Amino acid sequence: ALDDVYAAEGWIGEGEVEDVGEESGRLERGAYAVVHLVERVRLSGEETKKNETETETAVLLPPNAERRHFFTVLSGRIRKVEAKCVGRLIKVLERILTDMAGVNVNDGKEKARKKDKKRRQKILSSLGQCLRGMAVLGRGRDAEDTFARVAIMPLIRSKLSLGKIDEGGPRGRCVGLPSLLDALCIDIAATYGDALALSECTLMCTFDDNTPTQHSDLDLVTGGVWVPIFTALTVNTPIKMAIFSPGIASILQANYVALNNFLTNLSSSLLQPSHSAKDTIVDDADTDTLDKYDQDDGSDELDDCSDFFYAHLFQPEITPANVLAAQRRINAHPTTADFLKKWNLPIYYQLRFGESCSRLNVAISRVRHDGWTAACFTGTQESEEAMRESGFELPVFMELYEIMQRMWDADVFLRPLSHRFMRGTLQLFGRMVAFVSEGLQGKVEFGAPRETSEKEKGTNGQHHTTRGNGAVSVYRWSERPEDAAAVAWDLMVLTSCLTDSFLEKVTDTVVSPDGFVENTADETDEIRSIVREAISETCDDDAATLIAKCWSDIIVRILTEECTTPLAAVKGVAATYRMTNRPPPTQPSPFVVTILRPLLEFDRMFGGRCPPQLGEGWKIAVVQTVSDRYSASVEELMATVRQMEEALKKRKVRNRPVGGQSSMADGEKVRLQLLLDYKEFSAVVESAGVDRDQVEGLKRLKELVKDAEGLLVQIQQGTNSAGGARS
Repeated sequence: ALDDVYAAEGWIGEGEVEDVGEESGRLERGAYAVVHLVERVRLSGEETKKNETETETAVLLPPNAERRHFFTVLSGRIRKVEAKCVGRLIKVLERILTDMAGVNVNDGKEKARKKDKKRRQKILSSLGQCLRGMAVLGRGRDAEDTFARVAIMPLIRSKLSLGKIDEGGPRGRCVGLPSLLDALCIDIAATYGDALALSECTLMCTFDDNTPTQHSDLDLVTGGVWVPIFTALTVNTPIKMAIFSPGIASILQANYVALNNFLTNLSSSLLQPSHSAKDTIVDDADTDTLDKYDQDDGSDELDDCSDFFYAHLFQPEITPANVLAAQRRINAHPTTADFLKKWNLPIYYQLRFGESCSRLNVAISRVRHDGWTAACFTGTQESEEAMRESGFELPVFMELYEIMQRMWDADVFLRPLSHRFMRGTLQLFGRMVAFVSEGLQGKVEFGAPRETSEKEKGTNGQHHTTRGNGAVSVYRWSERPEDAAAVAWDLMVLTSCLTDSFLEKVTDTVVSPDGFVENTADETDEIRSIVREAISETCDDDAATLIAKCWSDIIVRILTEECTTPLAAVKGVAATYRMTNRPPPTQPSPFVVTILRPLLEFDRMFGGRCPPQLGEGWKIAVVQTVSDRYSASVEELMATVRQMEEALKKRKVRNRPVGGQSSMADGEKVRLQLLLDYKEFSAVVESAGVDRDQVEGLKRLKELVKDAEGLLVQIQQGTNSAGGARS
């Protein structure tokens, strides 16, 4: 036992570090010896405690009891040896890292480059011994702290400052942050990339069927590089505020994306594939035989070993599996969780959502003043042309769709806020739905008078407001069928775009490559399904309800009122033939062709915009209501005619033909006129694309005037006879 302690103390040594290579080798052997001694102390303590608890009576000591007791006595000395070994390893590691920073293998001079590469190989060999020693002792955290303090922090301090963060742009914009982070990665990889690769391949993990198996808690990539970088970004208050709390949404988003991309690609930037052993010493043109490595190149002062020896040293080779394992450790590290907490992302979302709401409110305000055709679209000309090709007509709906798409652009969207952006998008759509719904209910007035706001102080000291000439008439758009049709059409186009191109944009944005999240094909399909369901539940139902209300309620009601206005002329048919001795009618009344004229004109201009799911139902509804009122007016008129005939019969007053012009009574003329009007109205209904058999009012009207069919035949025969006599 004492020999082991003496051997460990001898390997560890004392005094200043002279030869780093020799010292690191001795310290590695000493570390293994110390670990062996510490383990024996631990086992001795456990066995001694176990024996003491099993019996308290005096018994013969078990075998090796004296040896265990002796190790317990030596535990203090062994712990001191362990602490001394750790301290020496840290000093050697500091010396190695300092030497590594001074080696330049790309200075353009061939002989110096080869010499520095050989020297770097020796440094890497010593570094591996030192890192293995600290890993064996379980002091990986000390190695990480030393690497961060000696190697990384000087590079960070030379790069990181407020001036360099703002380089290339206005103060406070952090325009230079991405280039600063890239330059920092390049410098770290160029100076200490070999050390990181050696640590990753030697100490961290091996792979069995692409499954990483970690062997040590020493992680230079995470604890030695990422942790000090994060510390440097957060310990300096001005830099911390400029990056994490700039107060401007666009700057915060740009900073987050820059740091997120930096962190996502950190392992791949630091761990790069290494060249072969021969390439680290000579060029490819000098690799004919290994004998050439023994030629003198002026580097005898570095070591006494041949190039052949260095060509066969262990060369760490980084594979994609190494890079992926390192990145996963970075993502799972507590520092990364703290990094994500530094961003006040809910505030960023509120700023972005507030911008979107402001744009939509401005557009709606302009629509209130200038109507649905108000020029409120603020997007680019290319975007407007693309939307019009998609079918949009009203600028306010194009503005809404542009706002909704804007929230998922690369310079706005942040992946941790996916659920908030989805909710905000649906809320914007709901805001427009509420505006349209209020308008359909008649609660929204368009064309509000604009005031020039010239306040003039009168003689009595009071202020007066003078309105300019910009005042326009106030109206409710729900009273205009063309507005209702245009709104319904754009709502239909918007819903179609949301379930098609917008759905794909949201899905592609959410599942875009990210170092923190890796989506499989099944997960991508699931995300698409979730987004589609959210859009369908919120948008499709609300939009379908409003579209149906526009056509089946507003348009049908307005057109019905316009079409029924000419029906007032039905009452005048009786007065036309009452005691006037006019000849029997041969043409329909002039008002008949005007009954469905509003419907025909509206159908010609807007009928193609009706949603397919509604079909011709809206026209049938208009014709049905108009026909019902028409038949009611005819029925009322015929009842009046019958009452008049009954009154004349009682008074024995007969209508006699005058001058032989007609032998038909006034009531018969009225019935004949109503029959001719029915036939004309029925033809107009057919021209409107409505099946007469589906209109109950027409059937009823036909029943009312069918008694006049004989009179019509009589008139037609009389006309034909008169024509033959003239011929």
